[in-house]
Amino acid sequence: MKYFLTNLLILFPLLLSAQATQPTIKINGKVINQKTLEPIPYAHIVINNTSVGTITNEFGDFKLALPNKYANGTLKISSIGFESAFIRLSSTKNLNELTIKLKKSTKFLESVVITPVDEARQLVKQAIERITDNYPLEPRSSEGFFRSVVKLNNNPYYITEASLSINKKSYATKHARGDVSVNKGRFIRNDSLINKFQTLLMAGPHIPHRFDFVMNRAGPLGNTKKFEFSILDTVSFENDRLVKVHFSAIKKNIEGNLFISLKNKAFVKGEYFYKIPDFEGDMLKNLNSRKRTYLNYKANYKIGNNGWELFLVNYNTSFAYNGDTLTVKDTYVTTRILDEYRKISYDSNLQFSDFFLHNTGKYDSAFWNNYNIVLPSKETEMLFAKYNLEATLTGNANQEKAVNKMLRLLEIMSKFKFTMGVFAQPATIDNVLINYTNGTSIITETVPSTTFFYYGLSFTYEYYFSPSFFIGLDTKGTLTGNTYSSISFKTGYNKEFTAFGRPATANFSVNVGNYRYGYVVGRYNVANELEINNKKFDSGEVQMSFESRRWAVEPTVRLSLEMNHRLSLFAEGGWNMPFSTTDGLYFKERGQPFWKTKQTFVGIPHQEISISDGINELTEIPLQTNLMLNIGVLIHFKY
Repeated sequence: MKYFLTNLLILFPLLLSAQATQPTIKINGKVINQKTLEPIPYAHIVINNTSVGTITNEFGDFKLALPNKYANGTLKISSIGFESAFIRLSSTKNLNELTIKLKKSTKFLESVVITPVDEARQLVKQAIERITDNYPLEPRSSEGFFRSVVKLNNNPYYITEASLSINKKSYATKHARGDVSVNKGRFIRNDSLINKFQTLLMAGPHIPHRFDFVMNRAGPLGNTKKFEFSILDTVSFENDRLVKVHFSAIKKNIEGNLFISLKNKAFVKGEYFYKIPDFEGDMLKNLNSRKRTYLNYKANYKIGNNGWELFLVNYNTSFAYNGDTLTVKDTYVTTRILDEYRKISYDSNLQFSDFFLHNTGKYDSAFWNNYNIVLPSKETEMLFAKYNLEATLTGNANQEKAVNKMLRLLEIMSKFKFTMGVFAQPATIDNVLINYTNGTSIITETVPSTTFFYYGLSFTYEYYFSPSFFIGLDTKGTLTGNTYSSISFKTGYNKEFTAFGRPATANFSVNVGNYRYGYVVGRYNVANELEINNKKFDSGEVQMSFESRRWAVEPTVRLSLEMNHRLSLFAEGGWNMPFSTTDGLYFKERGQPFWKTKQTFVGIPHQEISISDGINELTEIPLQTNLMLNIGVLIHFKY
């Protein structure tokens, strides 16, 4: 019980620094409006002239843990619309009960010159043009904190939180994705709701990339012509004045506010409100059959040594399904900008399609106890108490039983792989003379020696008993020209290794199945009706092809390189070795809809068919093909 109560106080931690292992200065306080005494949520709390800090929670409370080297530092407390406050740590007696009152700034609407020109639009355009002056042009690494609260009908579904490493690209060009890795994470889950609403969300920790509206050039930053603008007012912020510009889309249901610095024309804050289904770029307007009902987000930036950096993102959305409501509230805070760029390896990179709930890692109580935290709300404390934080984080076996059904489904999905590729198979046919007689119709043709390729699409479905052993089904077929088709069962061995810093596999398999190789001899206008194998070909035109039908064994080797947790690129080679062959002529009616087209196969030897090399009669078609080459994509599922 003592351990449980201790953990209730560490719900919302932030990583302070990689070097700090045992903080010695702990600060607790509340930031309020000097006049109204109301709490100020999400106020910036930093050590002045550094990037080390945190934010207040939604009730204005904060808790800061610092290494001793900051004992003589100065706290800087700021929030848009308020004058900044400064507190010298060494001269403050009681750091455990600070009450910091911020004075509301004076509005300066009269200082904004309004002209007949659309001033608001011009201001936004100027800020867009100044992006490369105001924001970092070199890739940057930072550390931050992420928290996600998912509720079903206002009851907690799960809560996740983590210390993250973030790599941002240059602001010179538009980007919507970037690298994210989890340093430490943990979660709490309401197992009683799993059977009612079996849903896991992806991409949560990617909100510092998805909703960095300056990096994404989102909404009006992408095309100002599609939006209307108006100036609402101005507010002060850290020795600067911000113009609040309202925007609304002309044709879409998107609106929001941009806070632009008058000093350097930088975007300092953005508020975006989307009326579904107008959330641009969203791959999940509907979550399965769950309809999204609203979406909004806010992003704040703060000035640093290399320009304005993303500091805070708040993201809120909701889905409706059969009378139920699922709400998602995500928060990201940048806690430290690193001096040098640190590459995130592929293995460490939490990908956009990953389920974060299954990537939090093992709970580390020592880590969370020794680093910055943003105080939880009383509501969250009650939630953690209700659903037993300690048991969930330590993986209590009884609680795990409640979610095994869902996890088993994900595990089964992860055992399947699907490939889609384009294959090429070289073939040769020797000089051959063919004569076909059917009543009064006689077809005579000489086929010269030639080399050609079969081209087409391949599809493979595989099930893995283990990471090494699998069975599957392989199909191939051409779309036009000389026809080839195959269906085979396969089994084999899969060897995993690393190449270019990414997971790779060498797949050794044996395919056993039926393979059909065709070569079009020609098309013929037949004056009289042909009857072949009791089928009447009466359309007037018939296509005749050589066809070799084989049962064969085909050993294959496939090399694949993972591009992300859903997709790999592969190259494959195989060698076809027939053990049973039936050759003959394949007739197909032309000029008819496909559902009326008649077709049939006549094996050789046959009394109506004469095939020779010009000297000797042949009982097999001289068609040789063995090598198969295949390239494409491999689709798999990881969770």
